[in-house]
Amino acid sequence: MDANHHTMLEFAGFRPGQRVFLSIGYRYGRITIGVDRDYTIGGKPMTKQQIMQRSKRTSD
Repeated sequence: MDANHHTMLEFAGFRPGQRVFLSIGYRYGRITIGVDRDYTIGGKPMTKQQIMQRSKRTSD
């Protein structure tokens, strides 16, 4: 993500590094962005291995 995307998310109340989920509702033309407290992929809980892999990719 570039700096503009970070700025938009921060403006919406998200903190840098905070995990978010993205939901697209094609039927009603809705996009929802929220805090991903459950660490999900496609509505299914992530495994511990997936969480660890994701953390390695996003850490600076």
